[in-house]
Amino acid sequence: MTNYRFTFGYLALKMLGKTLYSNPFAALSELIANGFDAKADSVWAYIDIRHKENAEIVVIDNGSGMSDTTVIDKYLQVGKKNRPDTDKEMMGRKGIGKLAAFYLSNKYYLITKTKEENNVYEIDFTHHEDGTKSEDDDTYMTKIDSVSFPNQDIYEKNLTGTALYMTNVNFVGYGEKTFSVLEGELAELFSLSSKKIYLKIINNDEALDKDFVLVRKKIAFKNMAKIYYNLNDEVFKDVIALNGIKIKNAEMKSKDETVKINVERYTSKPDSAVVNGKEIDINPVGWIGIHQTINREKAHENDPDNFIKSKFYHFNKIRIYVRGKLALENILPYVHNTQYYSNYIEGEINCDELDDNRFPDIASSSRQDIDKNDDRFIKLVKFVKEIVNALVNFKDNQTKKDDDKKRTQQKNAVRTLSSDVDRALRSRKGKPIGDRDIEEINHTITNSFEHVRDLVKTEYVVFLSHRRIDRKISDFLYNYLISVCGFDSSAIFYTSKSGGPDESVSVLEQQINETLTSKNTYVVFCIESPNFMESQFCMFEGGAAWAVKQKDVIGLIYNNYDNYVPDYLKNMHKLKVDFNNPQINRDLYISIANLLNSLIEYLNRNYLNEADKKSFIDVNIPNDYELSIQGKNIEEFYNAKVVGYWNYYVLGKRSGASQDNV
Repeated sequence: MTNYRFTFGYLALKMLGKTLYSNPFAALSELIANGFDAKADSVWAYIDIRHKENAEIVVIDNGSGMSDTTVIDKYLQVGKKNRPDTDKEMMGRKGIGKLAAFYLSNKYYLITKTKEENNVYEIDFTHHEDGTKSEDDDTYMTKIDSVSFPNQDIYEKNLTGTALYMTNVNFVGYGEKTFSVLEGELAELFSLSSKKIYLKIINNDEALDKDFVLVRKKIAFKNMAKIYYNLNDEVFKDVIALNGIKIKNAEMKSKDETVKINVERYTSKPDSAVVNGKEIDINPVGWIGIHQTINREKAHENDPDNFIKSKFYHFNKIRIYVRGKLALENILPYVHNTQYYSNYIEGEINCDELDDNRFPDIASSSRQDIDKNDDRFIKLVKFVKEIVNALVNFKDNQTKKDDDKKRTQQKNAVRTLSSDVDRALRSRKGKPIGDRDIEEINHTITNSFEHVRDLVKTEYVVFLSHRRIDRKISDFLYNYLISVCGFDSSAIFYTSKSGGPDESVSVLEQQINETLTSKNTYVVFCIESPNFMESQFCMFEGGAAWAVKQKDVIGLIYNNYDNYVPDYLKNMHKLKVDFNNPQINRDLYISIANLLNSLIEYLNRNYLNEADKKSFIDVNIPNDYELSIQGKNIEEFYNAKVVGYWNYYVLGKRSGASQDNV
């Protein structure tokens, strides 16, 4: 009996390559995987696209390399199983990954070395392409003496390994943006635990001198509201450290501007799967999280390093990896969760049981999908679905709590508004009520509502109007309310504070409109010199406050009332602090303390619970007779923090002291 060996012609190899890979980058990832399968811990991918119709790719690994015998017996055998049954890491199984090179190039070189051998081979199909040879002609790989190729020095430094040098690669039709996000695409294709991929893309002559970049995953963990994981804590330590970190509450219903990231270990395990009558335990390992927002601009604020504003960040996918390589781009469509917040889900799961050597291959013939009817996949879907449902419920409850808080804040704001109106009416009890009184009460009510949506305004803030050159008083008020009282910095607006807006009319107009009209705002005018009236910005702030604010939520700190305070501010009801002599004395201290208490009372309206509200300053200062009876100095009754902050910021008595120890 005579045996005959099947051989592959060029047409068959070309057809197989086109079938297996949908784009050049999928083929490139296969060649990188081949390097890892050769036990490499590092792979270098070099792409030169200066001439896209005739580009070059070099893939170098520091794996075990191949002897001449191995090349003949394994590399040239298409579809031959190369993975030992005991190997739990090797990605390739069918022996067809080498066809990725055929997909990319019609002329390439295989350079490989072991500790004993160093071999170079040429594969040239250009004559098949140009018609010199027919597509039915045999295909050969020729052993040659040597070849020069880009980044040859990297290959030569490795004791063992392989390099694939591909020429005539056609990248026509692929734009610059495609290559700019290739790092992210490669990071998505591999789980990248202890293995490293280095990438270098040359799109102009200047780029020849740049270094390879280490491919890393860019996942916006700092935009996630909750993350479930079952990875080793050491592996996941940087993410675990996020637990409790505050991020922007971009989906907020209430006035709460931040929420905390919640990171939790997930302990539930999936069922065993049955394949060909045999049981196999499914042990997925990874993480799944739910984003706080999918608004790209707001999410980018939470995590500017990783949530990049482009269509290439996939925030609504759960990627499935098998043996470190992407097996399924997204399992979410098979979870069938139709709730809105399922669009916020992202995750990465490793499930090596999908490619156990003892069971049939779950990968489809195209190698870019898996068999959805396999019981292993069905049990994995069930496992993922439980986590997704828990995350969606968490986000849904978070939103409901926000809604409830919004309603409570509305009720609290209405009660406060009612109290303000009642106080205004009682102050006029027994007196004739004129048109001006009615106008002021109506003004109080009208400006407590948002004009756009007719909702009661629930946020209470302080606006410090000042000239930047005379910022001492503003600095004093701001730092005392933030550092001593503990109010959030977002509750106090003034242009000179760290991170404040630039002094431009457009920015200032937007900030003033937001602060004075859509929020309940206590305005304090800090007027130390003629600089206030000389500034168009200060006049803008003062005029806006005069036009829209309740007259009893105006504070005025001034030096030289007659000459430095604008006339239109003199007619407003206000709490005054005269500091023409800025040294602390009885009258000045009581005025300052009363203003601070008024501001504290106002900002305390933001808190629904009494326990959260900030303490007031004691202003019960004994008179001179009482002091003499007690034998004490008046300074003993001053609040030390008030005096310390006043001396530090207003009088400049710093003498090496810092804000934290005044």
